[in-house]
Amino acid sequence: MRVVETEIPAMVRALVAEIAAKVETLADHGQPDTLDLRGLPLPPRDYALLKTLLGIGEVTATVAALGPTRIHETRYPGVWWVTYCNEHEDVVGEIIEITACPGLLISDNGEIRAGLARLRDAFFE
Repeated sequence: MRVVETEIPAMVRALVAEIAAKVETLADHGQPDTLDLRGLPLPPRDYALLKTLLGIGEVTATVAALGPTRIHETRYPGVWWVTYCNEHEDVVGEIIEITACPGLLISDNGEIRAGLARLRDAFFE
């Protein structure tokens, strides 16, 4: 999908340029970053356009914590759209995470060890 630059509002164009710069930093130096969408003065029309332009890629996940957190890779690898909801499924936060894998999907070593203990208890003791 090729987008003509004149069709994109200035705010969305600036965000896409910032995302591209952050992806380049990730690719060159392995340094992840985030953009807090709720902290931006993004009109609903621009928000919807950004979401459409980034699209949905191959990976999606839902994490059940205090409320569901929905994560999807955009059509651009390394660019993830993360939506945090409360227990009533109201959106309480939204970020674009530029990383190989969103932090919320990486298991904590303590949790891994606790899971190992439960696995051993369930099958070996």
